[in-house]
Order: sequence, then C-alpha cells, then structure tokens
Amino acid sequence: MATGSGNVRVVDKTELLQVSPDATAKTHFVIVDCVGVTQSALSDTQPLDRKRHESLKNLLEHVAAGGTDLDVLSSLAARLARLERACTKEERGAIAEAAGGLSLGALAGALVAAIDPDRHVVEAQAMFKLDAKGEPTPEQIKKAAVAVAKEAAKPLATRPDLRKKLLAVHTAQEQIVDHINIDELLLDKTGFSQEAKERAMSVVASFEQYLADHKDEIDALKLFYSVPHAERLRFKDSKELAGRRKRGCSQRKRGSGPKRRRWGWSAMWTRR
Repeated sequence: MATGSGNVRVVDKTELLQVSPDATAKTHFVIVDCVGVTQSALSDTQPLDRKRHESLKNLLEHVAAGGTDLDVLSSLAARLARLERACTKEERGAIAEAAGGLSLGALAGALVAAIDPDRHVVEAQAMFKLDAKGEPTPEQIKKAAVAVAKEAAKPLATRPDLRKKLLAVHTAQEQIVDHINIDELLLDKTGFSQEAKERAMSVVASFEQYLADHKDEIDALKLFYSVPHAERLRFKDSKELAGRRKRGCSQRKRGSGPKRRRWGWSAMWTRR
C-alpha cells in the first residue's frame, strides 16, 4: 500500500491472507493519486491519428478550405510527425523553406497544442475576458477552439507550395499496400513461364550429373568425394588453409622459413 506521504507498508504473507484470502503473495501495488482529479475535464485517451483512412491530400485540403475539425488536425499532426522521421535532411530543409522557416516538428507541435481541451478553456477565458476562476460556456469554448485551430493550421492553409511539397515528399516516402486488389502475374510480360522453370531445372540437373560422372577425373572433386560426408572440408577449413599459406609466404619473404617448399595434396588438405 502506498500512502500520500510516499511511504510504503510491507506486509508478510500471513497478514496478507487475512485481508486477501485468495492471494498467494504480494507481487505489486498500485499507486492512486487523486489530487486534482476534479480540477480538469476528464477524457479517454485516443490515438493521435484519428482519421487513419483519410489520405494526406484530403487532410491538407480540409485545412486549406478553412476547416477546423479537431480530429483532422490530430491526424495531420500524426502524419507530419511520421513524415519528419522518414524524410531526408535535404527534404526537411526544402519543407522548412516552403514553410517560412518552420520545421515539420514545429508544424506538428502547433497542431497538437491546438487540440488540447485545457488550452481551449484558457483561450476562451482570454477571448471573453473572464477571470481565472470564471468558467466559460461550452459555446465560448467552441469558438475559442476554432480560433486556436485556425491559427495552428495557418502555415498549411495559406501556403499552397508547402502543401505541394509535403505531398511530393510523402509520395516518395510512403508505400501503399493494397490488401484488396490481388496482383495477377502476367507470364507473357515477365518472361517467367513453366518452360523457363523446366529449362533451369534441366541445367542444374545436367551440371549435377556432369560432376557425378567426372568426379574421378577432376582432382578437387576426387579429393572431395573420397572423404565421408561428415568429415568433408568446410568453409572454415578453407579459411584455415588460406591463413597457413599466407603465413608461409610471409615467412619466406622475411627469410625465417624454408626457402622452398613443395605443397602436395596431402600437405595442403590434411586436417589438423
């Protein structure tokens, strides 16, 4: 249990069973802070992108037409924040130039602040000259919210070049996945066909057969096939061999090793 003073009371298992017979052990506790809970409006937590099925173009057209729908502004803020993480430094610079020096983060931040209900109350109090304790009416809060939304969306609403740039960057970065319309493979357009597959399989089979037929004539294959499968050379063995040869060459150059050494199959491929 956590008290308002920040102290934590620890109980043993026996005391816990007296107050909670169905509990086996005290694994955690929950802190409930009720201070100020009645001093502000309560609202359910919602995702920032509330218009997920609306395109960025439609959202921008809404603010360009003077719209102040808070769900649209919220979704627009989410799209701009997502776009900022995806675009390059050059694209960010071009967008800031079109926005009069404002970054994508600043544009998105202004929109997020514009949908804050507490700010609507504060703006309503200032708009209608109410004191700090004065409660604005729902109509006054609505008018203040519209004014705040228009001010936050002003850079997007009044700059068509900015909207065009945002759409261009979004088009370059966004990948649309169509789950409804299933693609159809046009065999005659791609060059892929059953005949091509059969030819490829025939080439592979022919090469495998060639190796099998001539394994006694090719020294490397003869050596490879003469060893049981479990004991055949692996890639790490080839790397070890390359390292040994490299070290041998270095020693001869420095004069520390034998001047000449003949490498036969047994010396080169013996696993140590």
